[in-house]
Amino acid sequence: MYAKDDTKTGLVFIVNALKKLTPEMSELINDKELSDAFGRSEVLKTEYKGHAVSLAFHSALNDVKVCVAVGGDGTFSEVANGLLQSGNRDVIMVMVPNGSGNDFCRARQVTFSYARLKTAILAGDYRLFDAAVIRFDEGRQIRYFINIADIGLGGYTATLFGEQRKWGLPGSLSYTISIIRSFLGFSKPQATVTADGKVVFEGRMMMTAVCNSSTLAGGVVIHPGADPSDGLLDLTIVGDVTVWTYLANYINLRRGKWLTHPGISYHKGHTIRVSIKGDQNRMEADGEIFGRGDAEIEVLPLAIRIIC
Repeated sequence: MYAKDDTKTGLVFIVNALKKLTPEMSELINDKELSDAFGRSEVLKTEYKGHAVSLAFHSALNDVKVCVAVGGDGTFSEVANGLLQSGNRDVIMVMVPNGSGNDFCRARQVTFSYARLKTAILAGDYRLFDAAVIRFDEGRQIRYFINIADIGLGGYTATLFGEQRKWGLPGSLSYTISIIRSFLGFSKPQATVTADGKVVFEGRMMMTAVCNSSTLAGGVVIHPGADPSDGLLDLTIVGDVTVWTYLANYINLRRGKWLTHPGISYHKGHTIRVSIKGDQNRMEADGEIFGRGDAEIEVLPLAIRIIC
């Protein structure tokens, strides 16, 4: 759903300080026409993991109209968490992809364009997207996401990928290596998964991916056609499969094809519950590790305004 908002009360850029900016990104951040149009403009650089959540939260409470996130999927997720936690649904989030995966933008077939984003920001041309909320730690903690969350292998893989950052590998190659390492070292736990109250899986599980969008891990299409504005969560469950199954289907995953395998199933729902036993129960959302254990995930239809 597309919309337009001409009201301008303030502009903030939240920049992942660990990422080098391209000249065009710097030009967008320093654009005087943008600054003048909004009356006030500020550049905030992240100083630690999770800082963008706080920066976006306080920006939303201080009546900022447009919040430009400059970074990768992790930065986008943190900014979205801050905006959604604030309760201010009027803020427009702008995505400037400058990370390793950029999977939310990749799934929209969007790359950074200074001229296009500047025009959209000035015009207030945003699109309404769904978000999702994860409740975990027996419901005592919550986290939002806008791309994909998974329990099991994904959290293990995200841990390894984080450790590999010091290797200096390209993002897509590092993702692939971390996935293969995960298959070799991961022990599949017992799990039960329900969608809208119906049991859709029970047994040894490699991973459950709860998808608002389709793509993760630098271009792996885990749920083809997942639409982040249809008011539903798409669910991909990978059961008791081997690393060889993954390798045999890797090209198909990169090409966005549905996989036909008895250990892989696809589902939809408004609320997903995952009950998992054992230690291999790490959770990640948009590439960021945040918890362990059982979880309930619920869609938040058209909850966030995004320009990407």
